[in-house]
Amino acid sequence: MKNILKNKKCFITGVTGAVGFELARLFAQSKCKLFITGKNNSKLVSRYNKLKFEFPKEKVFFKQCDLSSSNGIDRLCSLVLKKLKNVDILVNCAGIFSVENLNQVNSKKFDEIFAVNVKAPIIITKNFIESMKSNRWGRIINIGSSSSYEGFEKTALYCSSKHALLGFSRCIFNEYKKYGIRSLIFSPGSIKSKMGRKIKNQNYRTFLNAKDVAQVILSNIKSDTQLVIPETIIKRILSL
Repeated sequence: MKNILKNKKCFITGVTGAVGFELARLFAQSKCKLFITGKNNSKLVSRYNKLKFEFPKEKVFFKQCDLSSSNGIDRLCSLVLKKLKNVDILVNCAGIFSVENLNQVNSKKFDEIFAVNVKAPIIITKNFIESMKSNRWGRIINIGSSSSYEGFEKTALYCSSKHALLGFSRCIFNEYKKYGIRSLIFSPGSIKSKMGRKIKNQNYRTFLNAKDVAQVILSNIKSDTQLVIPETIIKRILSL
């Protein structure tokens, strides 16, 4: 089967997280040119070194960025375009998860979560979508959550932000599908990760494996027919 991802230029946020890193590995394996970012610089450098060790022949660039800063995002996007010239595949994977009662919600926490989970994907997409439109091909991958469709106690901010990301992904899909651009959202249940360990009253052993989630996403992206699945909910069939 032809590798339609070969030489595609891919930008991924949240590579310091479990799913983001597994996706970066799969894209490098598919011979994409990568630009990765994350908030924690030391962890990002570690991820970069692992990718270069495993895929020494592939081009990988990285830059630390706090996605809660609009100015930081604009500078980052300019650097990405300078290095890659254009972006074919955008993966909005960065996210903040928080657990708090409604009476603990404050403006600072609200602004931070919505800045990273909603505002950043919108700004980043805006920066790259015109080059996708010019090339008549593009993939915008938004990493949602089961919280994109549900409402769980003590996660009002997180659930609200993931609902917003779902709405954004749907709008972009309908607005740009005629240009060969697909805006796809993948909404997995709880994942075995540092973020997943914050979730209370659930059995961590039953959580999804990040590698499995990444494989589902890659399989969907590789499809280049007229058949499109714009929304994918990823669940485990059986509990352990």
